[in-house]
Amino acid sequence: MSSFNPNMVMFIAMLVIMTLYSSEAVQYKVGDDKKWNLQSNPDFYVKWASNKTFRVGDTLYFEFVNGSHDLAFVTAGEYDRCEINDPSSVEVISPITVYLNEPKYYYFICTLEDHCKRNLKLAVLVQDDGISN
Repeated sequence: MSSFNPNMVMFIAMLVIMTLYSSEAVQYKVGDDKKWNLQSNPDFYVKWASNKTFRVGDTLYFEFVNGSHDLAFVTAGEYDRCEINDPSSVEVISPITVYLNEPKYYYFICTLEDHCKRNLKLAVLVQDDGISN
């Protein structure tokens, strides 16, 4: 004969909730083995980001050859125009780790020569992890 144990039910429910809502932060190496470089496929970084779900707490790891590329944190308008208004947002020493701390769009471009116009740029949407503090 089995008996109903409310403590066991509560324990199992909490375990299920913790499993559903707990996630480890992920570090994404931008471009994977191709890194942050000009690519022959103009949609390379769009496709790279499209099959990933970026969440608050994750990081982006940008790696490039110093002097060949840089990384600028920009607005949506700057991203679209391949222009930068604040040169102080440009990072020139690789590698660079970007912490995704807020649920929003993050925009990045390379400011050297015509690299951005040749699609060395990345936009990612970071989603809230669903856990309120």
